Amino acid sequence: MRNLLRKPLPWMVVTECAIVAALAIVAWHMVASPPAPPASDAQVAVPTAQAREPVTHGPTVVREAPPVQPLLPGLNLESGFWKLRLAELKGRLKV
Repeated sequence: MRNLLRKPLPWMVVTECAIVAALAIVAWHMVASPPAPPASDAQVAVPTAQAREPVTHGPTVVREAPPVQPLLPGLNLESGFWKLRLAELKGRLKV
């Protein structure tokens, strides 16, 4: 047993197992945890007093933006998306 601890091969095997276990833990953390929101370092421009006063030249028309559906994580299931992608792929295969 004493000679076994003096040889480098058992220590290399133990070290390799520890490295693989550490990489597996890091990979699991990367896959299982949700992505962090991106940090915004952009400067925010503060409007001046002149910019805050509305300029009225005529009647104001308020247009509401159409409602936007949030993108679902994972596979895009919209049929138009897949038709476009498959048409591009079919065009590339013909060449």
